[in-house]
Amino acid sequence: MKKLIVLTFFLAIVTLCGAVAQTVQVVLMHVVPDGTEGVASLSEFIVNGCLDALFAGGLIGTNARPVDAPANRFAVYRPEAALEESYVSHVLLILAEYPEPGSSGAGLPDCSFRLVTVRGNDTLAQGNLAAFIPESASALAVEKACSEMGAAMVRSCAGAW
Repeated sequence: MKKLIVLTFFLAIVTLCGAVAQTVQVVLMHVVPDGTEGVASLSEFIVNGCLDALFAGGLIGTNARPVDAPANRFAVYRPEAALEESYVSHVLLILAEYPEPGSSGAGLPDCSFRLVTVRGNDTLAQGNLAAFIPESASALAVEKACSEMGAAMVRSCAGAW
């Protein structure tokens, strides 16, 4: 009987406090110029950086696979209704635009991002980040720069959850 009373009390507290985990889906669209086929795999590291930062911030993160998409698709993106049924509350939408082959820089993308609610499609935060420059040309340094870029986008949205 005591266990039932304690359990009922605990459930009442949880219900009244509105304890709900925030789940964020990371959706990355990339624009990859002809002749740069291998660089799109770097988008996975950007997504990983986002997921790591979400986890470190106490949020649940999930992701869709990065997709090739024209830049105008980023502007008209609306979260799918099925996301709400999956208990996803927010979408961090990222547009990664890779530079043309032979251009200056390390070949990493500039990113635009928007944090939108699944219910209502309200934009809570948005911004642009220039490509992060890796410490060296090694694969590990390039991957780290991409991950840091993903984490920076999540940190930019931190007050909007």
